[in-house]
Amino acid sequence: MSKTRVAFTFDLWSLASLKRVQKRGGHRSMTAALGKSVEIMKVVQGQVLEGFSDLIVINHKTNQEKQAIIPSIRRMLSALAE
Repeated sequence: MSKTRVAFTFDLWSLASLKRVQKRGGHRSMTAALGKSVEIMKVVQGQVLEGFSDLIVINHKTNQEKQAIIPSIRRMLSALAE
C-alpha cells in the first residue's frame, strides 16, 4: 500500500484528546491512533448506512450496558433523512 504524507493542524484541546487516545489505546504514534479512529468510524458509518442508529457498549465484568451517544452519527442520520 502506498503512503501519502498529510499534515493536520490541531487546537490544543483536540491535540490533547488525540494524545489520550494514543496513550489509552497503546498506539505507537498519534498517526496510528488517528488511523485506528478513522477505521472505527468507517465501521460505525457503515452500520448507520444499513439503518442502525445506536451504539451499545457492554462492561463484561459487570454486564452493565450503556448507550454511547456519538454526535457525528446523529448528524449522519439527519443528513440521510433529508
